[in-house]
Amino acid sequence: MVYKRDPFKGKYGKKLEKWILKERYNVNYEPNNNIYDLALKFNKLTRRNVSIKSTKSNFIYCGDIFNFLNSSLLELIVIKYTTPINSLVYIKHIYLFENLDKFLIDLLLNLDLQKLHKLFNYIKRLKYPFSKKQRNYAHKLAKLVIKKDLCNFRVNCKLSSTNKRIQCSLKLDLLIKDLNPKIIYKYFKILF
Repeated sequence: MVYKRDPFKGKYGKKLEKWILKERYNVNYEPNNNIYDLALKFNKLTRRNVSIKSTKSNFIYCGDIFNFLNSSLLELIVIKYTTPINSLVYIKHIYLFENLDKFLIDLLLNLDLQKLHKLFNYIKRLKYPFSKKQRNYAHKLAKLVIKKDLCNFRVNCKLSSTNKRIQCSLKLDLLIKDLNPKIIYKYFKILF
């Protein structure tokens, strides 16, 4: 079975990130590869590290697992949106999850860190092109990292010709239920 990549996947993420940084934090967007979308030293509003995620589905893709798990003083903004017509973004909700330090500690306690490091070392040794057996083993190891389910946290291996890393994701509805975020915006349209 062949899956075609959604041509709009990721199209609006950086635009929405830039918009939130300007609208909420009064910061002009500077593209870079920092761990946070806005580091606490530049956040004059809340003095916390900020990570901004956007999603059309019920999953929040949190990027590199080690960066996510090592976050501190973190507030997470999740933009839930749809794109009914090209260039029109309909914002359903923008959630603000504050003070995630306890949640991240609970998450760490529900992971088998030895298996996570075993997975990291295994992936690091792999050479492209990866065999089906190597991919299957990496994905099997990833499933063994989680000891107890917390917000449907998932460990995912990204294996491509240019990238080998371990990513993570959370289920938005379960995160909302467990952490009761603030809704800072809802139901409006943006034209990009």
